[in-house]
Amino acid sequence: MFARVTTAQCPPDKLEEIAHRILTPSLEAVKRSPGFKDALSFVDTATGKIVMNTVWETEAAMQASDALRKEVLGQAASLGLVVVSTEVYNTVTRS
Repeated sequence: MFARVTTAQCPPDKLEEIAHRILTPSLEAVKRSPGFKDALSFVDTATGKIVMNTVWETEAAMQASDALRKEVLGQAASLGLVVVSTEVYNTVTRS
C-alpha cells in the first residue's frame, strides 16, 4: 500500500471554511476512487497548518487520484491554502 502526505498552510481564520466547504465534501469523491483505503487529516487551529494523509492499495491507484487532488487543492487555494509539501510513502505496517 501507498500513502500520500500533504502538508499545507492557510490563514487560521479560513481553516474552518476550507475544511467544511472544500476538504470534507471532496473526501466523499476521494472515497469512491478505485483503490482508496483510508484518509486522515490533522489541523493546528492556532497556526492554520493542515496535514492530510490518504492511503491507497497501489501506487497506480494513488497516481490516478492526482487529477482530483489537484482540483481540490486548487479550490482550497482560492481561499488561501498553500501546499507546503507532498510526500509519498510505502506502508510497512497495518493494524
